[in-house]
Amino acid sequence: MRDGRRVSAASQDGTVRVWPCDGGSEIAVLTGHDQAVSSANFNPDGTSVVTASADGFARIYPMFVSTQALIQNATIVLARPSLR
Repeated sequence: MRDGRRVSAASQDGTVRVWPCDGGSEIAVLTGHDQAVSSANFNPDGTSVVTASADGFARIYPMFVSTQALIQNATIVLARPSLR
């Protein structure tokens, strides 16, 4: 999914990759899911990427200026009740 500046791609390997729309180098590889990621979308203002995975979790990855800050601040936001 794209936000006009960046594009994200969900992957079977449990990651999400982010690139700039202008064709530049990969910005980030978002990790944390244990199974395939089925969805990765920017929120409306482009400040985070929301993901859903076959591992039963959704995650929000804040989009910080620094890629390292983005990865360090990734947080779990929702787990399916059946996994609790």
